[in-house]
Amino acid sequence: LILAMLIKPGVSQNAATHDDDDDETFDTVDALMDLVRNMVPNNLIRATYQQYKTRKVEVEIEADSDNSNLEMKRTEIRLVGKNIEGLNSVGLIVWSIIFGRGLRRMGERGKLFVDILIALNKAIRHVVKMVIGFLPVGVLFMTASYVVEVGENWQTLLKLVKFTA
Repeated sequence: LILAMLIKPGVSQNAATHDDDDDETFDTVDALMDLVRNMVPNNLIRATYQQYKTRKVEVEIEADSDNSNLEMKRTEIRLVGKNIEGLNSVGLIVWSIIFGRGLRRMGERGKLFVDILIALNKAIRHVVKMVIGFLPVGVLFMTASYVVEVGENWQTLLKLVKFTA
């Protein structure tokens, strides 16, 4: 990592300017602030499928000039934050730790809820194992229907059955 930061492969030496350094610093600070914002999600359900991200947006602003009657337009860069698609794993991890510590402090009352979650986890594992067990049969019938559509080539179908088995 140190060599990559020093050498900066893929970046030409002529392209480095003072403004780029400011943008890079600004992007780093912005990314760290997004990380902190994602640590405390507003909605835990939304955190399973969305995360917060700040973006730079150019906005045109109409500015009246004092010494002329012309309306001038100038562009300004503003930061706009919104939720984008993607798992907010940082927020889920932080709240899982907080929730787990709270359950541990509850003692015996919290142990009851933990036991319920363990039982639910075992039930879900059992259902997933059943689905995975039926997966080869499902793939066989999906591909067999395609082979039948293509033509009545029984040798291909026999190879497919052997492959699935």
